[in-house]
This record gives sequence, C-alpha cells and structure tokens, in this order.
Amino acid sequence: MGKLNLLAEAAAEYYDAPLQQLKSPSRLETYTRPRHICQWVAGDAGYKNGAIAKFWNLDRSSINYGRKVVAARIAVDL
Repeated sequence: MGKLNLLAEAAAEYYDAPLQQLKSPSRLETYTRPRHICQWVAGDAGYKNGAIAKFWNLDRSSINYGRKVVAARIAVDL
C-alpha cells in the first residue's frame, strides 16, 4: 500500500487538505474530490477496487462510484 499512500500524500499536499481528512468519511467536496481523483488514478495504475477500498477504508462500490465521477468529469473536459 506504499504507492497508494504516496499518491494520497501528494493529493493532500496539492489540494492543501490534511491526509487524515481525505481518509475520513467526510462528504465535503473539499475532501471527496481529491479522494475520488486518487481512486481513479490508482485504478488506472492497475490497482483492483478491493485494494483501493481497503486503503481508503471504504467498500468497493464507493470506489467504483468515485472512479465513475472522475471519468465523467474527464469526458466533459475533453
């Protein structure tokens, strides 16, 4: 899980949000957006939803939803 942690730390630094808040169950967009982006990047890097879910203390369906949200944003921006 070392690479997932590095990814989360980079997101926390970039978005100026504490890592513990990103890993919390908070639903504030300030924390969900970087969390979803990390989940999408991890999935794109080949991690399975189960491994990503274990790192973020979520279930696989939450990871799937977060990845779909980011994919939809990317599709709109293209």
